[in-house]
Amino acid sequence: QNMRALSWIIDRVHGRADAVESPFGYMPRKSDLMLDGMDLDTPTFDTLMKIDRLSALNEINDQSSLFKRFGSRVPEALLGQQNNVRERVEKADSVWYPGA
Repeated sequence: QNMRALSWIIDRVHGRADAVESPFGYMPRKSDLMLDGMDLDTPTFDTLMKIDRLSALNEINDQSSLFKRFGSRVPEALLGQQNNVRERVEKADSVWYPGA
């Protein structure tokens, strides 16, 4: 099943697939994933891909707690990316949906 996402990533890198911008970054649209053999309607896909702001912020805070355990060994670039995600999530609607 991971090949469905990996195929999209490869196609995205080569300019063959599009994406939608989300608080987490770019995510695949339903039409960009190989979903052959799956009975997945659009409302179900949107529910699976939704981002709940409060839950996302809790996850980011959990990551921060983990990173603190590693102290100065955490790469600054990783902390910067985490901060970028936090800022996007904080600005997002309380629940983000791909079709919204």
